[in-house]
Amino acid sequence: MTGDELDQILEVALGSYAAQEPRAGLSGRVLARMRLESNADRRRWYGWMFACAAAACLTIGVVAWQEQSPRLTLALAPPPAPPAPTVELPVIPREVPIRIARVPVREKFPTPVPPSREDRTLVALAHIAPEEARWLLRPDQPLEVKPIEIKPLQMDVIGTGESK
Repeated sequence: MTGDELDQILEVALGSYAAQEPRAGLSGRVLARMRLESNADRRRWYGWMFACAAAACLTIGVVAWQEQSPRLTLALAPPPAPPAPTVELPVIPREVPIRIARVPVREKFPTPVPPSREDRTLVALAHIAPEEARWLLRPDQPLEVKPIEIKPLQMDVIGTGESK
C-alpha cells in the first residue's frame, strides 16, 4: 500500500463522518446543561457569601460587646501590718573551735606552666627562620615579599644533544 492509497482511504472515511447531521435536540440539551451548571455555581457562591457575611457580623458583635461591657477593677490596699515583735535570742557559746585553713603561698606568681605545642613550634621557627619570627612579633607592619625570579628553561632535543 502506497502513501497515496492510504490518503484516499482516510479522506473517504473522514468524509463519511462529516456528512452526518447531529442528533435532534443536541443544541437544546447543551444549552439546558449550561444553564443548570451556571445556576449551581451561583448557588454555591451565595452560600459562601452568606457564610462570610455571618462570620463578619459575629466578629463585629463580639468586639463591640467586649468594649461596652463594664470592667471592674478593684485596687484594695492591704491593711497596715502591725510591727513585728522583737525577740532577742540568747547567745550560746560554741564549744568547737573554728579552724581556718591556710592557703599555700607560692614562691613565684603566676605558677609557671610547661610550654604548649604552639609555643614549641614558635621557638623552632625562630631557630630556623629568625626574620619571619621577628615579623610575627610586629604584625602591624606589612610583609615584604621578594620578587620571584624564574630563569628560562633549557630543553635538550631528544637524541640529538642540542638545546633549544
